[in-house]
Amino acid sequence: MNYYAENNYLSNTKIKDYLTCPKYFSDKWIEKTIEEEKTDALLIGSAVDCRLFDGDEEYYKNYVVVSRRNLKEPPKDYLELNNTQADEIECLVNSARDAEAWQDIVKGGYEFQKILKTDFSETAGIFKGYCGKPDAIKIDGDHCEIIDLKTSNTINARQYYWHCVEYGYFRQLAGYELLAQKNYPQIKHFTHKHFVIGKGNPKICKAFIISPREIKKAKEELKEIIDEIKLLTNFN
Repeated sequence: MNYYAENNYLSNTKIKDYLTCPKYFSDKWIEKTIEEEKTDALLIGSAVDCRLFDGDEEYYKNYVVVSRRNLKEPPKDYLELNNTQADEIECLVNSARDAEAWQDIVKGGYEFQKILKTDFSETAGIFKGYCGKPDAIKIDGDHCEIIDLKTSNTINARQYYWHCVEYGYFRQLAGYELLAQKNYPQIKHFTHKHFVIGKGNPKICKAFIISPREIKKAKEELKEIIDEIKLLTNFN
């Protein structure tokens, strides 16, 4: 399953667009009349993910540094980076690799970017189920640990909390928990973490353990939103 192109599975990204505007969600993911906006933040974030999880060789296959990006007719086989973006990615990646917490993740027996999905028990328009791709997941008996990699302008705990609220990160983790429960029924306990690479100078990394209370609240919200979308036939 191509996680990014799959149209008949809901995901946190699609739900975020639905909460922005149902018509926008429909045009983008059902009618496909709106293309995904490739912002600089998304480009840098995906490049950091690629380099840390897939390695330098895969990164250099998919990202090419150019003096000036062709924004009108971008290449189809790779993504272009300008020198400023490439330098930022280099600094973020090196900061992560130097962090003891990241080295523990690399050596910790996690599965990286595993695609999880579950089918709905009943027909829900074009949507067959829900899917997600946690950056790192490890199952040990009845315990599951899920870690997501993030880049952020702040690593202050209070400010980062509101950053998570704004971008739906708690809902994203709640979705991973639902998916893990469906795919691995033996799981009874979860630990959710964010490994955060700060974009400031110096680029400091922090690991946050996410409160189970936030996950529980977000899971209830997520279930309500999914049920709402499943019943809709008109997104205007």
